[in-house]
Amino acid sequence: MTPLEIVKKYNEVCWHGKQPDLAADILADKVVRNYVGKTEILTREESVQRIRDGLERAPDLSFTFHDFIDGGDKITIIWEASSDIYQHEGENLISAGIEVFRVEDGKICEVWNAEYAFGNRWYP
Repeated sequence: MTPLEIVKKYNEVCWHGKQPDLAADILADKVVRNYVGKTEILTREESVQRIRDGLERAPDLSFTFHDFIDGGDKITIIWEASSDIYQHEGENLISAGIEVFRVEDGKICEVWNAEYAFGNRWYP
């Protein structure tokens, strides 16, 4: 699989398709996750568990993927997600994010996450 296909599988199948165990085949032994102001290193199993935990907290989680940008070994995605856990005055909020994934030797080995933004596409 190409880096683009690997990142699409991770997001579309493992997260949106709610099949976290399939991520074990496309994650490196160690995955470096870069956030604003911090970095953490997760084992493959911790990375899979992170998906399981996220789906357990938000079983109705669904994604809209606006773009996958192929940068060779770095793939950028632009997405929106919705879930009942994100509420404001009884309305579901939409979260949005931009993430960059680095793929090496056919495995996701590093991810950069911008702070997620919350809003609602129905509100001006």
